[in-house]
Amino acid sequence: MKRIKIDLNSPSKEAIYETSRCLKDDGIIIYPTETLYGIGVNALKKELIEKVLKIKKRDQQKPIALIIKDDKMLKKIVSFIPPLAYSLIKKYWPGPLTIIFNASPLLPDNLFGNKGRKIGVRISSSIFVRKLFEFIDFPITATSANISGEDNNLTPTDIISNFSSKIDIFIDGGKLKDVEPSTVIDITDGKIKIIRKGVIDLGKEL
Repeated sequence: MKRIKIDLNSPSKEAIYETSRCLKDDGIIIYPTETLYGIGVNALKKELIEKVLKIKKRDQQKPIALIIKDDKMLKKIVSFIPPLAYSLIKKYWPGPLTIIFNASPLLPDNLFGNKGRKIGVRISSSIFVRKLFEFIDFPITATSANISGEDNNLTPTDIISNFSSKIDIFIDGGKLKDVEPSTVIDITDGKIKIIRKGVIDLGKEL
């Protein structure tokens, strides 16, 4: 594992470029988002999703969420964008709101667990992630960097202890703030269904 330290507010071009090359070469990264550290791979490749599931010791019946670049990428990976989604996207993206859509055929089956072909998606407000997407043109996985069922890893020490032999690059943004994960909602039936409460309070939207 290569460890690359960054300033979360001003990540270096070298760090961003090296990370993008790793992802393009089918590598596995751990990277800081606006909430937690995430495990990232090219989400269009089934064999890489299998590696993530194995690393996390994750039940294959559980879905994996994605981070995308923009609306253009969203349209490629989902089959339909309900009208309700547009107002939520305008208000909360980039940010910690994961919205579940019906997926397009572009995405591999092992992303969905036992939830049918539904996929949770967000645009991250992390400066590092936003700049990373200047160099890659595919969605990346956003599952939290922890062993399934265990506490979230917020410090570099935790990450290195659990994943040093299992990933290619660790983007070290230091100790992250202990915040809630992203709020997750399902809007596939045209209304908001809260799947997981998180950073964003959608009380006014219900």
